[in-house]
Amino acid sequence: MARDSEEIHELSLHLGYEIESQAATEQNLDHLLNTNFNYVWVFEKDHQIQGWIHLFIAHRITCAPFVEIGGLVVAPHCRRQGIGRSLVEHAKQWAQQNHMHLRVRCNTKRLDTHLFYESMGFSTIKSQYVFEA
Repeated sequence: MARDSEEIHELSLHLGYEIESQAATEQNLDHLLNTNFNYVWVFEKDHQIQGWIHLFIAHRITCAPFVEIGGLVVAPHCRRQGIGRSLVEHAKQWAQQNHMHLRVRCNTKRLDTHLFYESMGFSTIKSQYVFEA
């Protein structure tokens, strides 16, 4: 667990996720893994984590539960090798096996990421603003 959280923390910094510290990553990961609706999978090669994906089951009053990708990161030196695609395919299969749709939210600035998800069969269903107080 601690080893994974260290590598997950380092990978997360590459995409600009703002995480206070490696200890915060470890605490967040521990919390996620101790619930019944969060899942984290890693892609490991040569005993090194090269990518990770976080899924969670979203429950809403107004619709059926669905699976959402909470984060996906692949190490910069490992991109374009099918790691992200493999992780997302695993997530799609898991969602299908659990009779739910898979969704992902993506920053409007990440145009190459939009193309990646579209190439994997995702389609835009809405645009939105995110507000925080």
